[in-house]
Amino acid sequence: MSGGSSSSPSPVPSPTPAPSASPSCATCGTTRYLCVQSNVSTTAGDPGILTDPGGLGHANLALHEVAGGVDTVTTYGSWPANVAGEANRSSSDSDIRVNYPGDDPSNYPYVHCREINEEQYQKLQKMIADGDEWGYLNNCSSFASDTFSEVTNVNVSASDTLWISTPRELGADIMRQNGGGLTNYTGGGIPMAPANAPFSSSF
Repeated sequence: MSGGSSSSPSPVPSPTPAPSASPSCATCGTTRYLCVQSNVSTTAGDPGILTDPGGLGHANLALHEVAGGVDTVTTYGSWPANVAGEANRSSSDSDIRVNYPGDDPSNYPYVHCREINEEQYQKLQKMIADGDEWGYLNNCSSFASDTFSEVTNVNVSASDTLWISTPRELGADIMRQNGGGLTNYTGGGIPMAPANAPFSSSF
């Protein structure tokens, strides 16, 4: 037998892990607010309009994405084809219109906004992608109130005579949510904290 000693093999060093890629920060520092809007309100004595997509009564949603003092606004509204044609559809068979001129926020004095997180934002995007079909029992105000309520978990009601959803009743409920005010949006891209208002309102 040899008297020589066997040497242990040198340990193989573990490979240095590659640095992980930095996540995309396209939306880092962005604060999002979802606003439900109407251009009429029974509380303010506006005309008794039910569902008139081409006239005075309309409701919609506005998404404010605020970063670096810049407020980027995207609107979502339900409009029938006999009014809006094929313009600004969210998808080929949906009556949801994205940034349709008739949804310009400057024309909607009754506004209630809530801050939303990333999960709520993704939920909103899915609901928009799923689409919606306008009808007299599924009109602009039902789309706006139902979507806002589901995304924010803050119930707003558009229920009017015979439980038909109307912009005028949604406008009235927006004022109730604002503690009697027309809006809780201060301008300048920063909606103020919601007023002390009931979590839910009339159905």
